[in-house]
Amino acid sequence: MMIGSSLGDLARYAAGTRTSTALRSQLATLAGELTTGRHADPARTLGADIARVAGLDRQLARADGFAAAARATGQMLGVAQVALDAVAAARQGLADRLMTLPLTGTDAQIRQDAAAARGAFADIVGQLNSRMGDNALFAGTATSGAALAPADQMLAALETAVSGATTAPGLIAAVDAWFAPGGGFDMTGYLGDSGAPATRSIDAGEVVTLTARADDPALRDILRGAALAALADAPGIGLSATARTAVLTTARAGLISAGDGLTDLRGTMGRAEEQVDTALARHAARATAWGIQRTDMLTADPYATATRLKAVEGQLDTHLTLTARLSTLTLTRYLR
Repeated sequence: MMIGSSLGDLARYAAGTRTSTALRSQLATLAGELTTGRHADPARTLGADIARVAGLDRQLARADGFAAAARATGQMLGVAQVALDAVAAARQGLADRLMTLPLTGTDAQIRQDAAAARGAFADIVGQLNSRMGDNALFAGTATSGAALAPADQMLAALETAVSGATTAPGLIAAVDAWFAPGGGFDMTGYLGDSGAPATRSIDAGEVVTLTARADDPALRDILRGAALAALADAPGIGLSATARTAVLTTARAGLISAGDGLTDLRGTMGRAEEQVDTALARHAARATAWGIQRTDMLTADPYATATRLKAVEGQLDTHLTLTARLSTLTLTRYLR
């Protein structure tokens, strides 16, 4: 009898402990859900619907990836637009300077204009060699290297190409030939890729084409005009002041006419920027919609949680009360 009674007490104590632990665990879980507003165990609560949450997670991750690619592309286009803005300013500044050239310039004025043209040519080349991070912006798909050879290197090659010219038309023709497709510019001046335009993926099945390259006809014409003006006072070319003035005048006309092509090129890039902005807005809308769906599925109903919490609190109170009473129960009190 004594042993049986002892074993019964131990079993009752163990069962009571398990019940108390389970109720306390439920209480802590429900309190956490009420505080955070989220299911503590989504897999158990949602059952088969948890697969939908996993699907939404995959969609959100994919949207984040495309959005990151679109943002990087937009930044690249933005930096390229800034570079082209500087190219446009250099072109316009040199053209405006050459507008003041008289019919026959003095040696001093020609030297000054040619020097200004060399500076503008170097500035333009520098802008077209712009990079964003490790990527060249105007080299097509060959993003690891420079788009153009150094300005002084190209001018040196051009001086060699025009060294035999004795007239203004001869010098102009030599410069035109160097910048023509297949000429010296393509062989030693432009260092980028000349194949298909580079593209960037910004959404499933959608790419942005990056058409701006340093060998674009519009940019080639601007480089030609600046180089021609720089060569008006090239060493070893014995042209008269009238002939050198004619060279500068031709360079001015070329720079002016190249403005339209540059405007068109920048417009094309602007449309690409608009395409990127549209894709970013679409990614943001998708992420918001999918995020709301995911939150709704994982959110615990506060009213239902509070109701369950109250019920568990009642169960725990009852259990503790009964446990306390049983712990003081004696045979005399039981027989009463």
